[in-house]
Amino acid sequence: MVRCATCGALLTASNSTGHGGSYGYYRCSRCRERSLGKAEVESRFTQLLRDLSLKPALTEMLDIAIKANLTSKRSMGAKHMAQLKARLAALGTRHRQILDKSLSGVFSDSDTKRLISEAEQESDNIQRQIAATEGSETVPEQVIKRGLAVLQDMATFWQKASLTTKQQFQRFLFPEGITFGEAGFGTCTTAFCIQRKTVFSMQRSKMVAPRRIELLFGD
Repeated sequence: MVRCATCGALLTASNSTGHGGSYGYYRCSRCRERSLGKAEVESRFTQLLRDLSLKPALTEMLDIAIKANLTSKRSMGAKHMAQLKARLAALGTRHRQILDKSLSGVFSDSDTKRLISEAEQESDNIQRQIAATEGSETVPEQVIKRGLAVLQDMATFWQKASLTTKQQFQRFLFPEGITFGEAGFGTCTTAFCIQRKTVFSMQRSKMVAPRRIELLFGD
């Protein structure tokens, strides 16, 4: 995840032995700037997470926005489901009408087959949409609560996490990576949920577009 502040290349990790022990280092293999001690990099990264962690007031704002989003999503989902079921019922009526007109000689056999096939294809498509909508789940309350708690103390969460979880968390927070050099970590693109200006904006409107929920917690 960490890139060289001079050339932008990813830093590589290695161990060096000496003075009675083994010491970890990060170094750019492209421009070969000075080696950076593992302890220094990780200590500064921990401090960066402390600085980026949201204060309680901000997490409260984020909580309000998320709950407003979920309420809106449920409302839109219920409306969409009603529309799908209404259309499915209309197709059932259409199917019966086609058969009646075929029996009365209004439609030829070829027209009847074509019209029924079209109605059945649309009906199958709608049934798949209904199944997908019924199978979709909103974010559980405990997941939101846990996520907000992590955002308030990201440093502690990162320090206690497993290696795999650390890597996933890092990629989530800094999707484009982050540079590190003599002056420490540089500015970078961060996850939507820790952008303070965005959180303030979300709280003011108390409503965010449904897609934002995926950005908050990851797809």
